[in-house]
Amino acid sequence: MLNSIVNHSDIRDAGRLDAEFFQPKFLKLQKKLRKGKYKKLGEVCVFINTGPAGSNLLASLYTTNGIKVLRPSNLDGWNCGDGNSVFISKENCKKNNLQIYENEDLLIARVGDVKFGIIETVANGRYTISPNLFALRPKRDLINPYFLLAFLNTKFGLPQIQRGKKLASLASIGIEQIANILIPALPLKKQIKIGKVVKRGLKKIQSAKTLYSKAENILLKRIGFDKIETLFKDCHSERPKGVEESHTTNFHSTSVVLDPSTRLRLGRDDNRSSIEINITKVREKRRADAEYFLAQKYTIGKSIKSIQIGEIAQIFRGIEPGSKAYKKSGKLFLRVSNIGKYGLLEKSQKYISNDLYEKLRKKYQPHIGEILLVKDGKPGVALTINKPIEGIISEGIVRLKFNTSLAPEYISLCINSLICQSRISTDKDGSLVPHWKIEQIKKLRIPIISPEERMSILNNIKKSAALFQESRNNLTQSVQWIERAIYNIL
Repeated sequence: MLNSIVNHSDIRDAGRLDAEFFQPKFLKLQKKLRKGKYKKLGEVCVFINTGPAGSNLLASLYTTNGIKVLRPSNLDGWNCGDGNSVFISKENCKKNNLQIYENEDLLIARVGDVKFGIIETVANGRYTISPNLFALRPKRDLINPYFLLAFLNTKFGLPQIQRGKKLASLASIGIEQIANILIPALPLKKQIKIGKVVKRGLKKIQSAKTLYSKAENILLKRIGFDKIETLFKDCHSERPKGVEESHTTNFHSTSVVLDPSTRLRLGRDDNRSSIEINITKVREKRRADAEYFLAQKYTIGKSIKSIQIGEIAQIFRGIEPGSKAYKKSGKLFLRVSNIGKYGLLEKSQKYISNDLYEKLRKKYQPHIGEILLVKDGKPGVALTINKPIEGIISEGIVRLKFNTSLAPEYISLCINSLICQSRISTDKDGSLVPHWKIEQIKKLRIPIISPEERMSILNNIKKSAALFQESRNNLTQSVQWIERAIYNIL
């Protein structure tokens, strides 16, 4: 059992009395950082803002265009991705006094996993934030924003955020803990040099994502899905002026209009992208959201050749050895949070002992050419394994081992695309934690297009993967430079 001896003044200043906050590893880090010159994060920022009160930013205000609302799901540790994007109108933003954020402002997740990212605007993009984020604006004459981002990813920065988290049903951190993060004083000239490397790496990430999207668009256009995404977005857009709101209720921001003839019209009330279904279908499926029935309507047509996953792949489940098996180091234990469509995500990484790995590797280790597919939590995220991994997968992930001439990179892109995601959204169940059953995975259909088109897709995927690797090298290099520089001054 580990014990910490702390002064009463430290408890008073921190406003914390929980043992997690005063773990020996955190106290040791704090003592080490205080040996040299440092600044607190609050001292090098123009402001640190908490997101708006929940009542000022309700989901019912979300639209398909306007000012982007950034949420924890948009952060990946470095930048603010485009995933799960929602917007709010300029009028509602002004009405609710929502703060607008700009290029090179940093964001930190207030609840859930430790996440952060930097805003990099394009085409005069404008952003606000959800209640679950902090936003901070660095004083550029004191600290370089990209250097600060890299510092938060180091062994000196990340643990300070982890320390500040209060453990409850959903971990959260207060603005005081963020403001009190200690940052060793490095010359601004050195910060700028490191910041340029970070910026270069982030630019490569955007280029890589563009190439991946280009590959996906080739597929969508060939299948005829390139226009359908608009229909899904229309379900979340604002009610047109002049349309009455009577007899209408909201289900997850989707308009549902009761029809006297025992049918439902789902979608927008102006009929621009609505569908009608029998009320018995709603009762049978226990769903009343337009997205579900739109996904049912738009499936791969008979004119497109396709094949089920179960016909071309063996599916192997993962395992959960229990939290007691987790170690500080050892072999990788890949969880749902570590799987991304662009690559492995090195966040909140868990490890198991070498002995346990040797015991489990035969059944649970992923191999080159296989696909790791998430079935629980965020079902449908697919990642092709293209290099050896010494580790095992958790029970929320399955391995797909193929016996087909179709390239696994092509299959994973199909799964990650709108074509399969629309199907997956209808398959998954579970209100709090979504689940995707093995039998449903087997029935997922992969479209088969011409070899020439598949080759064009694969070329873009390979270029994208190469850029992602270059970006990882740049970002890893920046973190290592900062850590070495800090070691030299402590």
